[in-house]
Amino acid sequence: MKNGILYFNTGRSCLIRLIVSLYTLRQHYKGVAALIYTDKIEPEYSSIIKEFNLELIKGEEASIGKNKTLLEKCLLYKKTPFENSIFLDADTIVFSDPSELFDLAFTNEFVVTRFSNWLVRGLIAERVLAWKEIFPEQVKIILEKEGPAFNTGVFAFNKQSKFCKEWYKFALQGRTTYIPDEISCQMFLLHYPHIIVEDSFNASCKYPNPSGVIKIMHFHGKKHCRFNEQGKPINNSDLWLKYLKLCYQANISNIKSLKFKEDKMLQRYENQVLSFLGKI
Repeated sequence: MKNGILYFNTGRSCLIRLIVSLYTLRQHYKGVAALIYTDKIEPEYSSIIKEFNLELIKGEEASIGKNKTLLEKCLLYKKTPFENSIFLDADTIVFSDPSELFDLAFTNEFVVTRFSNWLVRGLIAERVLAWKEIFPEQVKIILEKEGPAFNTGVFAFNKQSKFCKEWYKFALQGRTTYIPDEISCQMFLLHYPHIIVEDSFNASCKYPNPSGVIKIMHFHGKKHCRFNEQGKPINNSDLWLKYLKLCYQANISNIKSLKFKEDKMLQRYENQVLSFLGKI
């Protein structure tokens, strides 16, 4: 198959988020899509793949150790059934068809999105510096360049991407650091064919949106469900909760059977969430 969208899951903590994201995707995109999983097959997969017309594929396992799941994102190219793939994190909601990224993946091999208006300085620089004992020369190059920071919650790639074939190797060497998949991509992508696109395809739920357009919103860092002391949703959580409510009302993929306790943020704010849902 030429083009398709990928999701990845392991374990149970993101299943509710996965259903919500797929629900929003299918409002705008009717093409082929696949769910790649590692570890065991969760009982809910059968209803999810039926509801959203997905192909279910066993993924490539990373070596056992810290950040194993993040490292497995770097191996998706091995199992994707598509020539050009768009990857979406489960904690995204989709507002428009992202298919234009397919052509960019074909012509540029790898497509990554800017993260808000951040540059490789400040917090990102601290994350890069965590690699200074592993790749000292590369750390120096990246910090001197001070280019745009990007986020791997959304990316696209061609199956023959040269970077994809090396990504896991780089990330594995920094697996004990924070988000090694993303920071290794930040450090090494510049040496391979790629394109960096605007943040509209991966708009932060919390930080500025310089493009002024939101095609996909990313609730990075478990921000899909956050409330302030007054019980009001923050970080655009009300948008995510809106779609959660729609999924609950229609019991999409039997979502009501899933327990809030499997998602730490839903468990933490259970009373507020139930109030938002109208105690469905």
